[in-house]
Amino acid sequence: VERARIAVAKLKGGLLTELKKQLDAGGPAKAINVCGDMTTRIRGEVSSAELQIGRTSSKLRNPKNTAPAWVTPLLAELEAAPADKRGPREVKLPDGGLGYVEPLNTAPLCLACHGAPLAPEVQAAIAARSSSGSTGASPSRSSSAASSRRRCSSVSSRSPSTTVSSAAAPAA
Repeated sequence: VERARIAVAKLKGGLLTELKKQLDAGGPAKAINVCGDMTTRIRGEVSSAELQIGRTSSKLRNPKNTAPAWVTPLLAELEAAPADKRGPREVKLPDGGLGYVEPLNTAPLCLACHGAPLAPEVQAAIAARSSSGSTGASPSRSSSAASSRRRCSSVSSRSPSTTVSSAAAPAA
């Protein structure tokens, strides 16, 4: 699980660093592409044959970020939880792998593109990039998460107690 936490931290840290840089350089309309483009790059840097990392949301802008089946119930749980109860979740998957999901809580700087109301130039930039948008966010709500899935041949006794049913787990 530690490798999953490190991978998610790299994703979150990389996105935040680049987002701040782009916001400073050109404002929210110029920073629209950061989350989507940087996620793909960081995913490529951090993922391996045994560790896959991703980012998803219940309000997708990019259908390529659709949650794996095992993440969907955890995302719903995180979204429904009060802010002080939104922590990482670990699950044992039916194939012996481990799943790790951590909320991507809405930071104040995220509201320029994900909040409401949006500046007209931000609305136009979102429309140019996608047909729908993840907007209307607030710091008290979480509708997105980073996930990491580790394949392994055995699960130690320190593994999470939650198990995802085979119906909710991805095909191996």
